[in-house]
Amino acid sequence: MDPISAALIIACLGLAIGAAWLAVRARLRLQQLISEKASLTAQLKNTQDQLGKADDLLATAREKAEEEARAARDLEIDKTRLEENLQNTQRNLGERDALEKRFADTFQALSSKTLDRQQKGFITNADQTLKAREEAVAKLVKPLSDKIETLDKAVARHSGELGGQIKNVVQSNRELRDALSKPQVRGQWGEMNVERVLELCSLVKNIHYTSQDPDRQGGRTDFIVHMPHKRDLILDSKVPLTAYLDAESADNDEDRDEHLDRHARMVQSHADSLSRKEYWRNLGDAADFVVMVVPEFALPPALLRRPDLLDRGLQNKVVIVTYSTLAALLKCVALSWQERKVADEARSISELGRDLHNRLVTFAGHMDGMGRALNTAVNKYNAGVGSMESRVMAQARRFREMGVPATQDLPEVRIVDAAPRPPMRLGETDDDQP
Repeated sequence: MDPISAALIIACLGLAIGAAWLAVRARLRLQQLISEKASLTAQLKNTQDQLGKADDLLATAREKAEEEARAARDLEIDKTRLEENLQNTQRNLGERDALEKRFADTFQALSSKTLDRQQKGFITNADQTLKAREEAVAKLVKPLSDKIETLDKAVARHSGELGGQIKNVVQSNRELRDALSKPQVRGQWGEMNVERVLELCSLVKNIHYTSQDPDRQGGRTDFIVHMPHKRDLILDSKVPLTAYLDAESADNDEDRDEHLDRHARMVQSHADSLSRKEYWRNLGDAADFVVMVVPEFALPPALLRRPDLLDRGLQNKVVIVTYSTLAALLKCVALSWQERKVADEARSISELGRDLHNRLVTFAGHMDGMGRALNTAVNKYNAGVGSMESRVMAQARRFREMGVPATQDLPEVRIVDAAPRPPMRLGETDDDQP
């Protein structure tokens, strides 16, 4: 595999995945900002409704002020009428001019002061209430307006970033599609994905599987997966994707359907060609089928147009799988190797146990011989002590009786009562010993 091509493919895939992830995050953030904007707009509408109610109250207050003004004007008219009546009365009743004049002055003063006081108080209260409501509404509206302005700027900024990220994703997808349109690059991409699945399933290269092995017809297999008991699985990862990529870049549904039909035919043709290669005949330990690996996105369109694709492959000894089903198959292979390892370790433990048992038998034989020899030595020793006590020591004590000077007493020699313990046989316990 060309390192530069592999690095380019990996970089393109990383850029595509990263750009797609950034685009998804930006889209989610944009949706969140739009939702917040809608919530703030609803709050602003609610505040505006409250402001409308305050305007209605102000209008009602102004109407009441106008009604009071009309009442004042009516009082003025009544006052004029009373003054005219008063003048008539004064002409008729000259003696009561002073009293009527005093009454008129008093009434005018009282009515004017009362009306002015009531009108000024009402207008003052209305102005204060309106001013307080306007200040409260302004305090509510200003943060909302600032927040909405900030959100509008953020939405505009993120929209620009999202547009740039979408362009990058489109460009990365276009570069990936152009790269996959080349057979060599597409083959390397497929091999890289299959090997990734092999590694994820805990299979080790050159131990559990090999790649690019030659067959007897001069060709090369993509991967050979070794199973216990000398059986191999053949994996093929070079499925054609040119027609599928053309369908993805089609401008209308008719062209897209035509390319997908061609894609289904190419997948079927590739499966038939794998069947004709008969790897199980060219490779002695291979299983009597070949595993054809197809990307997850490429298999459903082919099955939609060729429903018998999988059945026909099985009849021709070609098992068509995706990366997920391949992982399940390889997991079974890995478990088989683990069971083989456990069986080998059990066999080794059994051989070690048999060897240890044979050595224990030999060692026990040596210990038994040593015990018999010790028992014989103790019996000989005790016999020697008895002979010494009865024959030698009795004569030696007579030297003292005969006056032979002795600087030391003869030591007492005791017999040995302990006997060697015989070794236990297999299956015996301490209770079985005499």
